[in-house]
Amino acid sequence: ITAMNVEELKRALRGRGVQFHRTARKADLQELLKGVACAGPAAGGGGGRSAAAADAPATAEESGGGGGADNESSDEDGDVYEVHKVTDRRINSDTGALQYKVVWKNREYADDEGNRETTWEPAGNLIDCDDVLAEYYASKPLEGCKYGHHERVCKCHLPLIKSGQDESIYKPFQMAKKTWTIDGYQSTRKKNDGAGLMKSVFVDEVRGFGLPMMEDEVKLVNVHRRRKYGVKPDGEPVRPDLTASPGVRFLDYGTNKEGYWNYELFKEQVMDVIDCYDVLYPEFQVIFSVDWSSGHTAHREGCLNVNIMNVNFGGKQSIPHPSKLEPGCINEDKSIFKHGDTQYFVFRSAEDKDELDAVDDSPPWYKPNAKKDEYLGKAKGKEQVAWERG
Repeated sequence: ITAMNVEELKRALRGRGVQFHRTARKADLQELLKGVACAGPAAGGGGGRSAAAADAPATAEESGGGGGADNESSDEDGDVYEVHKVTDRRINSDTGALQYKVVWKNREYADDEGNRETTWEPAGNLIDCDDVLAEYYASKPLEGCKYGHHERVCKCHLPLIKSGQDESIYKPFQMAKKTWTIDGYQSTRKKNDGAGLMKSVFVDEVRGFGLPMMEDEVKLVNVHRRRKYGVKPDGEPVRPDLTASPGVRFLDYGTNKEGYWNYELFKEQVMDVIDCYDVLYPEFQVIFSVDWSSGHTAHREGCLNVNIMNVNFGGKQSIPHPSKLEPGCINEDKSIFKHGDTQYFVFRSAEDKDELDAVDDSPPWYKPNAKKDEYLGKAKGKEQVAWERG
């Protein structure tokens, strides 16, 4: 057993009908094989999984090949095992991994009564079974979501995983403002703290600090990302493949270095982390806790943000995109709008409107005698926007 490599250990375990996690380490595989070797040969008959069937759920990486028909997996001898359907799902209490109950289509694995064999398989082993999984989830009733999420993406009914994020800067010569002295002497201080390195880290209640991931798990996430975001005509993924867990990101910050941590960098890390959770824990929803820093509170481009609007019209100021006014946006008694109308944040001329009988916008309410060339085409400002809403 000690002299066997990983693939030899896997073949030996499959031959004895022993299931194991596809990302198991060599030491774990050795312990499993030692245990079954001490227990003697695997018993035959009685619903036990045959050696051939045990090889069924091999991924493309394990079988040494890619491609093949959908809903199919191959073992190391080239035999094809086709998934008939998925009937149930569970979280393995030992590994925490998602597993599906698979009904195999291959007739040679049916019992005397014609019932096809069923086995519990890790989610990663069904990597080419999107249509089968879609059929399974479509058959599962989904309770109505009070937030209005679409049924294909809603996770509100699933258990929670809590994850938190924060950034920290490390400097090589950083010292506390107050230090201990010994016989009137204290440690020598540098003139400055030295160049800093910023670190952004996620910590959750399942995997701990930095969302550690094994190499095979990163590969599965990359497969998911290629399907989710697509591939360019040259074959490159739209979103670059991950080379490691995105749970930890470093930034050599500075004007002449990698720049500074901002919303865009934070957003990219969050998107990568979400992709990982979608693959690692599809049976859970994740709630992220972050602090109220500038990088986390950025507004979408074109959103209605009064902090960057002028009080009066004109001048250099942000112009939000047009907004459909929903209930709660206006004072119905005083507003010039009604629910469902669209509010524009620029004074528009008749030529800018689609209506056949359109007219120029009226001047600002607080400057009723303004000439058209003074206000048309210019941002309305907070005073006018608030007045229009009542």
